[in-house]
Amino acid sequence: MVKRKQQILSLIAVVILSAILPIVCNGAKAKRLDNTHSTTYTGALAASGVEIYRLESGEEFVYGKIGLKSDGDFNYSFAIVRKPNPNKTIYAREFDPYGPRPIMGGGKMKLDQNPQEFDRYDFWVIFNGHKFGPYDRIVEMHQDNANIDTWVSKDGQRISFAGVKGQMYEAIIANNKAISFWNAIQAPIFDPLSGINSFAFLWSNDNYKFYEKGVQVSADWKQLSKVSYSDNGENLVYVGAKDSKHEQNIYLNHKKIAGPYYIVSQAGFIPNTNIVYYSGFQEKIIDNTVEYNYEYVAIGHKRVIIPDGHSVGNFHFTNSKVSFTVTDHNKAYKGNDPFKRDKIKVYEYNYLTDEIIQHEGYALTLQTTIVGNTFFYTTYNSNSDAIVVMEGGAILDKVGRADMGKEGVAFFKVSPSGAVYTYYQTNYSSPYKIRKDGAPFPLAGTKISWVEDISYNPSTNEDNIVIAVDAPVGAKQRRLLKGNSVFDLYGDTWASNVHFAKKGKVFYSVHRDITTSNNWRFLLCKNGKPTDDKKWTSTTSFCMSDDGEQYAMLVTESDITGAGADTENVMLHIPKRMILNGAMIHGKYGNPTWSSSSGSFLVIREQNGALEITEL
Repeated sequence: MVKRKQQILSLIAVVILSAILPIVCNGAKAKRLDNTHSTTYTGALAASGVEIYRLESGEEFVYGKIGLKSDGDFNYSFAIVRKPNPNKTIYAREFDPYGPRPIMGGGKMKLDQNPQEFDRYDFWVIFNGHKFGPYDRIVEMHQDNANIDTWVSKDGQRISFAGVKGQMYEAIIANNKAISFWNAIQAPIFDPLSGINSFAFLWSNDNYKFYEKGVQVSADWKQLSKVSYSDNGENLVYVGAKDSKHEQNIYLNHKKIAGPYYIVSQAGFIPNTNIVYYSGFQEKIIDNTVEYNYEYVAIGHKRVIIPDGHSVGNFHFTNSKVSFTVTDHNKAYKGNDPFKRDKIKVYEYNYLTDEIIQHEGYALTLQTTIVGNTFFYTTYNSNSDAIVVMEGGAILDKVGRADMGKEGVAFFKVSPSGAVYTYYQTNYSSPYKIRKDGAPFPLAGTKISWVEDISYNPSTNEDNIVIAVDAPVGAKQRRLLKGNSVFDLYGDTWASNVHFAKKGKVFYSVHRDITTSNNWRFLLCKNGKPTDDKKWTSTTSFCMSDDGEQYAMLVTESDITGAGADTENVMLHIPKRMILNGAMIHGKYGNPTWSSSSGSFLVIREQNGALEITEL
């Protein structure tokens, strides 16, 4: 184990060093962007870990996260430091609805007449020892995904995000300062997982520009979108309209391969391949009715003809197949039964064997999920029966309309173990009935208001199920099923605060206790029993060992609410303390994460004026 820990720390050092090597852009052309930025890195191995950054005068460590690969090895480090700047000009987060609109969407951010204390700071990102900033705030590029894992390239060496500076946002794409923009609608369109500094950008109204590896290669286009790279980074696909936004073409390495379309709805590469897929449609108005003509769907060399008046659903991918739907809107039908109007067909194309199959008989709506490497579909038939269908077309379970009742609904969930859970109700206020693989499932009980979550224990091949019990709204009771073991929890908790160990029967749950109005306290329980009598204002970033015998989390003792785990200023302003197996560890720590490969928690901590990656 000691040798393995030394290996994980050595791997961290190698990843950090490789991430800060200079980025070379070949084939330089005119109008290169300014890609310079400040870098601070000592490269030293601390006695207890890897040092990634030394704090400068006045700086304070306020956020840390370790990203791991799927095998549990280190992938990247991310931290935020801040420094007081009490005299800075601060702009409110909301746009001024009556102010100037420099480009589409909201106007400029207006001056904050009553700024909060947490805004009177400058903030920097420290990524693999590389320093970006300063910023007023740090957000995801399009402000719709706070999961930092989605900001980082697959190899863990490049990051993309937006830093607010005054009234504008500064885009960092693949470690490079890319462009400044006014609002989220104008944010650059790029492929964050590729780690390549290429993007489309709305420079001004009806004027898109394209930058490839930091170099401008086109301008004055009416539309650019859907920028993506193949998994090996060698091929580029995007959608562009040079003269009219409704004459869109698909481009592969800047060469047109299809179009024009009124709109290209989907385009990209099948994950982990160089195979291009796309679908686009023409819009026609016939007898005052809008009709769409897709003509065909393309997956590599394969063409699937789409009849006029039909629509194409989203593409879904497994390791060998692509699935999509085609809907016939059946305009010849004049009745009022929605299950008789929209007819849905599923196509499944195996791009390894070049075989395609189709199955049909579905109506109204269809949802696709992937479990393991298999497609599953939840939908209806033309008789309004709810059904769950396996890849290939086999119906696994059905709930007849007579069983649901006129107002009832039915839901299906397929677990990673392959079990099909069906739950349905006869009206909006009645409890759900539930069955497993078509048979009654008495372990769930009879007072089911909602099935909140189904996960999987890979070591026991058992399903973990969280069920809200009793109250249709605001349930205070949960029933947990771990295989054939049943636990009833009484208290204010929910599925996102129930954590199952990967091995064995251990689970943890965080319960909320409201002592007075809006004065919440949180209590950690193990297998339904409190681990101790300590209650916290908030608990974040809970994680545990694979067997559940060790756990770590950040807690707050302040009465200030809102201490979440994302990068917003108000979240960073509240001091957090590290709890390891019930004991509080003094010092400043980032979010802990369990590394299965090293058998320990990895975390960023502040130590002797520096940030370092260490093990708990």
